[in-house]
Amino acid sequence: MTTIESRCNDAENRQRRSNLLFFGIADDSEEDWAKSEEKVINFCSQKLGLQKTGAQFDRVHRLGRYKEGSNRPVIVKFTFFKDKQEVLLSARKLKGTTFSISEDFLLATRQKRKKLYDFAKTQNVKFYLAVDSLRIDKKTYVIDSATNEVVLSTR
Repeated sequence: MTTIESRCNDAENRQRRSNLLFFGIADDSEEDWAKSEEKVINFCSQKLGLQKTGAQFDRVHRLGRYKEGSNRPVIVKFTFFKDKQEVLLSARKLKGTTFSISEDFLLATRQKRKKLYDFAKTQNVKFYLAVDSLRIDKKTYVIDSATNEVVLSTR
C-alpha cells in the first residue's frame, strides 16, 4: 500500500469516526429515514437503557436495498462523538442477543482488524483493537503491508 493510499484510508476512517452500524433491527419495505431514526431511538431506549433523541443524530438510514426476510444494517452518524462512545460502550449489554453494534470502518480496515483479531485469539491473553492495530501486554502489532502478516510494530 502506498503512502498516498494509506493517508486516504486514514482520512476516510476519520470521517467515519462518529458512525455506528446497528445490526438486527427489524426492517420493512416502507421504511424511510424518519422511521429508521425512530427505530434507533427506541432500540437505544429499550435494549441499551439510553435516552436518545433525533437531535443527537446527523443522519440515520439503512444500507443496501430492502430484501424480504433479512434486516439491513442501520448506519447512524452521531452529532457528538461522546454520544457515539456512550452507545458503543453500552453495546456490551447486547451480548447473547441477535443484535449488535459496531464501528464503521473501510473494508480494508475491517480486513486488517479481522486478521489482528484472529491473531489475538490465538494468544489467549487480554487484548485491545485500536482502529488498525492490536495491543497485547504493552506491545503493538500491525499488519505489514508488504507481506499482509501480523508483525510487532517498530513505532
